[in-house]
Amino acid sequence: MTRGNAAGNQINALLGLGGTQAVAQPSMGGAAGANVWDQYLQQNPDVLRGWRETGQAFKTPQEYAQFHYSTYGRNEGRQLPSQQAATPAAANENATKAAQNAFDIFKNSTGYQSRLAEGYDALNSGLASAQVLQSGAAQKEAVRYGQNFASNEFGNYLGALGNQQGVGLSGASALAGVGQNYANTMAANNNQAASAVGNAALIKGQNNPFANALGVLGGGFLGGL
Repeated sequence: MTRGNAAGNQINALLGLGGTQAVAQPSMGGAAGANVWDQYLQQNPDVLRGWRETGQAFKTPQEYAQFHYSTYGRNEGRQLPSQQAATPAAANENATKAAQNAFDIFKNSTGYQSRLAEGYDALNSGLASAQVLQSGAAQKEAVRYGQNFASNEFGNYLGALGNQQGVGLSGASALAGVGQNYANTMAANNNQAASAVGNAALIKGQNNPFANALGVLGGGFLGGL
């Protein structure tokens, strides 16, 4: 769910719809940085429990707090104590910059660059065989190819984010299903327990000789009246 939400924020930012604010992470160096993570631990007791459950793989809880915020907390919308509230415009601007940086990382990936280079090689080979490699038309064709390639890859990138967003939706649906199953099971168990208690009380009343005798005497007395 967390990864799906992050992908959704990325899509919104790339499409100019805004998203979560990208927050600069404080340094662990110095008293100021340590104080931030101390306050983060105080505001999020589950993070401190998480550090203990890791078998103290991190030397200090502050180091684990920094790891937790970078890996999970930021995407979950948790706020750092020193973080100042930003205006919506500033938040959208920061989110857009973060989204663009992520897309730039995608464009610099080995897969992207290799596909781009192979396309240019094929284009240049065709232009060279036609003996127009150095012409103005060849340069225009190279520019057109680069623009079309970038546009197509942007669509592929959005598609990949959409798939990741689908993972979040599936996680939310699974979580809702588990919750519903748990509620149904607990309701059934409670109903069965209530029925068992009621039946036990009924049987106990039917098998109580003193209660039965009182019933007979009471009935005879009322009949005599």
